[in-house]
Amino acid sequence: MYQLVVSDLDGTLLTPDHVIGGYTKSILEQWVEKGCHFVFASGRHHLDVFGIREYLGLPAYVISANGARVHDPDGNLVLGHDVPGDIIERVLAKVWDDKSLTVHLFQDTGWLSSRKNEDIEKYHRISGFGYSLFHHATLKSENIAKLSLTHPDHQYLVQYEQILSPMLEGVANVMFSSPFCLEVTAPKATKGDALEVVTAKLGIAREQTLAFGDAMNDKEMLEYAGKGLIMATAQERLKQCLHRHEVIGSCADEAVANYIAAYL
Repeated sequence: MYQLVVSDLDGTLLTPDHVIGGYTKSILEQWVEKGCHFVFASGRHHLDVFGIREYLGLPAYVISANGARVHDPDGNLVLGHDVPGDIIERVLAKVWDDKSLTVHLFQDTGWLSSRKNEDIEKYHRISGFGYSLFHHATLKSENIAKLSLTHPDHQYLVQYEQILSPMLEGVANVMFSSPFCLEVTAPKATKGDALEVVTAKLGIAREQTLAFGDAMNDKEMLEYAGKGLIMATAQERLKQCLHRHEVIGSCADEAVANYIAAYL
């Protein structure tokens, strides 16, 4: 029945320690050996996800930066959406002087961060992917797939969501990928739009897709899939928006793998 599984990473496929569980690795290998497809769909940089893909050894498409980039199993760029430079500058003008925020930018060549953040580094144990520091004054606002703001207080970021959403309405997407990460992408850069491109490339109907996610940046993907599954620990806003969607277990229990196993 289902021919393709697409999954978010953090809070979904990865354990709470941001690694791939042994059971999950085994199930994904069996899924692909069966002749079915697996697709990564993450807010992470594509080079970061490539490292995870290499660790798993799967010939998978990669949807990254919330759908701003799609790469095929050979690493070729299939789809790319950049945030216009004037939008980047408008956002930086609003946030740069707030030193309690960390600003992140994804360019094709790497990940830029406004300051060192050891807490974020724990997310990249598998891939070893890292960032370079940047300053607004010397930044070239081009070839940017995504801008992110991180802060340890969710409600603090909600204030910025309330500022940026109306300011960028119609010209950019503003969404939470986690309670502590607010992100800005181009209007067509969603995981749902990216998944539509991948399924068309593979000749797979949307009804034949299973999708797993836990955050608002997964919403369009979960809506597009034949069946979209929400993690137990997902953002409450996502559960409310997609209240008819099935809620499964948590990433700590490797719930994605448990669900896929029923179709092996």
